[in-house]
Amino acid sequence: MSAKRVHVGPVGAGHVTKIINNLLTGVHLLATSEAVRAAKAAGVDPEKLVEALNGGSWRNSATLTNYPTWIFTDKFDSGFTMKLMRKDVLAMDLLRSQNIDAPIAAEAGRLWAESAQTISDAEDFNRIVQFIEQK
Repeated sequence: MSAKRVHVGPVGAGHVTKIINNLLTGVHLLATSEAVRAAKAAGVDPEKLVEALNGGSWRNSATLTNYPTWIFTDKFDSGFTMKLMRKDVLAMDLLRSQNIDAPIAAEAGRLWAESAQTISDAEDFNRIVQFIEQK
């Protein structure tokens, strides 16, 4: 699943790490889509914005991979579905079980869940940017 292996702890720690990774991916896609939309409205070319962000401190999976590979190209064929991302982003049980207040994660989970009204489970998870654009 990854080119790099990192031992993160005892049995179960890998599952926690995967859920946290997908939570961050979901949050990054939402935040990046808002940033791209704002920059575009202000007259900044979205592709140049992402290039600049990747040269600075905001680079993340959304700017490094998702936007250039699947979103700007309108391919939306990453192989990871909305259903899979919704399942992981909505894994709020982990945060609750640890008594962690996570309002940003909760809002991201709410948006991903709400997107089910217009984007089917079988669609590519990068289509969340279209949902955000329509809001």
